[in-house]
Amino acid sequence: MGSDAAPRRGGGPHHRPARLPERRSSGDPSSSRTFRRHRLPRRPRGRRHPARRAHHPRRRRARLDADDPHLPRGATGRRSAAGASRRLAEPVLPSLCRGARTAPQHRRGRRAGHSRSDPRAGFLTRSSRRPHRAELGPAWNDRAVARPLRATALQLKTAQRLVRRRAPIRERLAPLGERLVFVVGSPRSGTTFLGRSLGSLPGFVDLGEVAPLKAAIPELAALPSDQAARRLRAILDLTRRLGLVGAARAVEQTPETAFLIEAALAAYPEARVVHMLRDGRDVVCSLLDRGWLSPGREGTDDAWRPYGAGARFWVEPERGEEFAKAGEARRAAWAWRRYVEAARRAPERTLELRYERVGVDSEGVAEELARFLGAPAPELAAALGQAHESSVGRYRRELTPEQLEDVLAESGALLRGLGYLA
Repeated sequence: MGSDAAPRRGGGPHHRPARLPERRSSGDPSSSRTFRRHRLPRRPRGRRHPARRAHHPRRRRARLDADDPHLPRGATGRRSAAGASRRLAEPVLPSLCRGARTAPQHRRGRRAGHSRSDPRAGFLTRSSRRPHRAELGPAWNDRAVARPLRATALQLKTAQRLVRRRAPIRERLAPLGERLVFVVGSPRSGTTFLGRSLGSLPGFVDLGEVAPLKAAIPELAALPSDQAARRLRAILDLTRRLGLVGAARAVEQTPETAFLIEAALAAYPEARVVHMLRDGRDVVCSLLDRGWLSPGREGTDDAWRPYGAGARFWVEPERGEEFAKAGEARRAAWAWRRYVEAARRAPERTLELRYERVGVDSEGVAEELARFLGAPAPELAAALGQAHESSVGRYRRELTPEQLEDVLAESGALLRGLGYLA
């Protein structure tokens, strides 16, 4: 064949492609630049040697998957990353996957034959679904292994939320301030609204509910005050550094901080505490709507603490069994009583605000709060002016006589002491 012929398909290892004619660049026929088209030789077609075919990645993966007891029958060879990842994950894989077979939130999926019933789905595969922490089993609950991972995950999540806020670079990079504001109170008593209102002021930043601190509070509450103060300060300082809070005045609004109020004030001597107080009967109505204390409630909060009727760290140790057997309304009243009692332990550095008053006299509340914190009153009054009083007294419409009786039996004395009961 001539030099213009196309190269043969099955050329040997020393085969050189045929030389193709030169082609001038399009556009100017007189251009001196030329281009040469080359066609690479095709790979010779043929069957692999049987020994080499056995070591093909797909066949090796299928062989390993067939021996895996954790994969469902018929799933051999369908998870492309499973075999390749097993050499690294084999020592811990059984313990990591064991939790998926017993996690209550996955029972329905397993009964329906859903892909989530597979312990390996989304964990060592290319699936975009992130594994639920319950699928990680005992290894995730191991204190030595899981605590640093949980703390790091919560810190990064909180820092990501804080970094997104708009603030001057000079303020972000300035040294951390010492005049923190702790907004405490029972859940569903207006702490979130007050924290956001304060965080909207110039020079303030709302930290929200700091999840790393919220997760550590049950342990910190059992420590001596000086140790708890050091740990609390370390958590909050790291959160503020990662979130580039800088010199802004941080507002921390985790309700559970009420149980560490003395340690918080010892950690930050220039800090102030604002206690948001609400009628316990209305708080019970809101907690019943949320269902956090319901016996059949599953799942966890943002700090990975389980919901349900189990006794919390703030329940008196000798009354843990009584708490679990009590009605849901009584458990909600129990929570309100314990939070309020804890938040009133440092009255000399605490300003107590009534939830019912904010919706009626927002300007008066703003002036009182501005004097206590050294904040601008007009901006604070505008922020508090968005409050409404439609939820005040809702217990009259929503609580049954039996539920109201349980509430009074558990927290009636405190309600009378605060003036909510005659």
